[in-house]
Amino acid sequence: MKFDVQFDERALQKTLSSIQRDVLPKAAAGFLNGIAFEAQKALKDHTAEAFDGHVKFTERAWKVEKAKPNAAPTSMFSEVRAQPAQAAYLRFQIDGGVRKTGDAGSARHGLFVFGAKKNKAGNIRWGYQKQLTKQLGEERSKRKEMRSKRVAARAAGERTSPFAYFRAVRIRPGIFFGDVGGSLGYWQRPKRSKAARRRIPGIISVRPTEKLKPLLSVADRARYKPRYLYQKQISKALSLRANQASFAHELDRQLRKSGR
Repeated sequence: MKFDVQFDERALQKTLSSIQRDVLPKAAAGFLNGIAFEAQKALKDHTAEAFDGHVKFTERAWKVEKAKPNAAPTSMFSEVRAQPAQAAYLRFQIDGGVRKTGDAGSARHGLFVFGAKKNKAGNIRWGYQKQLTKQLGEERSKRKEMRSKRVAARAAGERTSPFAYFRAVRIRPGIFFGDVGGSLGYWQRPKRSKAARRRIPGIISVRPTEKLKPLLSVADRARYKPRYLYQKQISKALSLRANQASFAHELDRQLRKSGR
């Protein structure tokens, strides 16, 4: 959002003394900057209202570009804007709409729409997908290793059961990436009961003790409803600072500051 000065400069100049005319550009710049910083404060404060908690990434979104007092008053402006990374995220929170694969923040497979581990703001924890990818890679390597050992044992006429994967990981549930019931993502396999010491033919001694658990879900699109009331915060700042009293106060402050 950009704030600029639009007024009859010649008419105003006639009402000011020569001393006041000297400080007019500084007063105009200070007036505009006051509006921009008021808007920045309102936007930051609204972060906690709009989201269930917030993180520094969002709080640091809003930056002010200050008006320059050496510019002609009628072309002077100040600006409050979101930085590029945060703007790409906040656009859907402000305007709503459908976010698709390829938009800012999406992964190679799509958009993360659910995560079992969240930060204090209720968003999927940063680095969670990387953690799961590493865990899945380690599990695949371990499964491959145990498979090779079973093949070698079978070829040697030895028992293969000591090289069962679930024994190697002490029945810790593994994970996989795939589509389950139309939901693509990372899943935790069910926990399994301990195997009986003596296997009985025809009896299943190792059983799942719980259901599949979604860890991180991916979709090709996600719909957002507006929840960050950007324009309302701008209007609030304008109502507080964009008035004659604020300009007169800033002009008086600049006169006192100049010592005249």
